[in-house]
Amino acid sequence: MDTTIPYPEPPLTGTTFVLRPFREHDFNAAFELGQDPATARWVPALPAADGAGVVEFFEECRRQGGLLHLVIADRSSDAYLGEV
Repeated sequence: MDTTIPYPEPPLTGTTFVLRPFREHDFNAAFELGQDPATARWVPALPAADGAGVVEFFEECRRQGGLLHLVIADRSSDAYLGEV
């Protein structure tokens, strides 16, 4: 039985954002968000020490059917804004 959670197709978008998979280049912005005292309380620690590890972790969770983790990105620049 395949337990993989599929990515939304078409991708979920709003006027100014898109929900997409976490990418390696999102790591620094996500890390900084977790270091900000105003947000650190609400943001869980990243599951790995680098972007490749985070991507691998979230993909494994998705393939096992346990979690679909998406980045909220700016629709025009693809810049990381947050996660859901």
